[in-house]
Amino acid sequence: MSSASKRPAPSHAATASPPAKVLRKEDQASPTLRKADRQVQWRTESGANSTLLHATYGQPQPSEKIAAFALDHCLVKFEAPTYSWQGPKDWQWNDLADVPPVKTPTKNRLEDFKERVGYILRDLNLPVRLLASTQYDPFRFPAPAAWLEFEKRWNGGKVIDLGESFFVGDAAGRAGQKLDYDHKFADNIGVQFYIPKNFFTGTEDTNQYQYHGWLAAKYKSDFFVLPTSTPLIPKQLVVGIDEVPPEVILFVGPPCSGKTHFYRRYFEPLGYVRLTDPEDTNTLQHLLSATVKPKSVVVDALMPSAGTRSTLARFVRAYSKSNHRVRCFHFVAVEHLCKHNSVFFHLYGAEKDGQRPRFVTEDDFRNWYSRWEKPTQEEGFDEVVKRINFVIDRKGLGDEEVYKKWRSKYLNCYPRDMSGKDTN
Repeated sequence: MSSASKRPAPSHAATASPPAKVLRKEDQASPTLRKADRQVQWRTESGANSTLLHATYGQPQPSEKIAAFALDHCLVKFEAPTYSWQGPKDWQWNDLADVPPVKTPTKNRLEDFKERVGYILRDLNLPVRLLASTQYDPFRFPAPAAWLEFEKRWNGGKVIDLGESFFVGDAAGRAGQKLDYDHKFADNIGVQFYIPKNFFTGTEDTNQYQYHGWLAAKYKSDFFVLPTSTPLIPKQLVVGIDEVPPEVILFVGPPCSGKTHFYRRYFEPLGYVRLTDPEDTNTLQHLLSATVKPKSVVVDALMPSAGTRSTLARFVRAYSKSNHRVRCFHFVAVEHLCKHNSVFFHLYGAEKDGQRPRFVTEDDFRNWYSRWEKPTQEEGFDEVVKRINFVIDRKGLGDEEVYKKWRSKYLNCYPRDMSGKDTN
């Protein structure tokens, strides 16, 4: 995303004056909050939200208008010119107040972070809700999971007026700046974005912005299925002939590369049975042993190693009573695309049994790629391995709005995506 237009000055800035500095003493008389309210309350989140740190100060109330700020390099900065804080007292206000920092070595960064938040919120002395992620997951910028939880659970049912709400952050994608996750986060949630300098001084934004990294809006697939010399689906099934030799197809590829979607779109309607565990040989043997109307099977699993795949091919030939042929489909998708899919469908995918699709972690991806071996026909397949390129389409998603959302969201919350390198 790039913009040559000037961003107008924030409307508050013309009349607002910098807030007075508040001394770092809990028993100091507060012009804003009662002493009883000047406590930081940490909420305990569980389950899928266990990596989300959630704190409140001063009993924040539900509102249709939300003022949201990044913490580091926006509201506060560090004493040293670094992007890593050194202890709970290593901070000072950025454009708001001037609090001398005191560095303290730390062994427990989580507890130090909470202590640091306590200092900051007591100095700010306004009703605040703080949300932060402890892991590289959809709660981390620029992914919007924390905002979605806030909308759903912690704003008292009020509908947020996005046009009257805003987010302030420093990682904006300015010229010469690699980091852009604050700006992407604001785009994800649909509110106005300001950098700290323009927001706190009321000046007009004349910066040029450009987003870095893999962008779903730019994703294009050059092909769908290769080679085309053999059919994707047996011709007998295409013309409606029931008597078709059964087969087992191995769907091979990284997590979130479109394997399950492809099965549901093309093979489930034809009666193919889906197995998700290649080691579930009892179920597979039962399916292979049928002699009357034998079932065709899709093994929809990761299967990164050649050994796993060749063992499965030999098993099919050993136990099939109806001479199942064995094919392999290799699903081709770059890692950035798979990660985008992981976050997107976890946040916006259709629920199954009341649960969203599981978020695939960085460790899951590293484990798969460390064992990956490209499949070949020599592993025991009856034809050349087909390459299936990931294609995102309106028909497959079943909803035009979901398609637009997939194209427009910036979801690179994984650690390997933070380099700012362009990957499209």
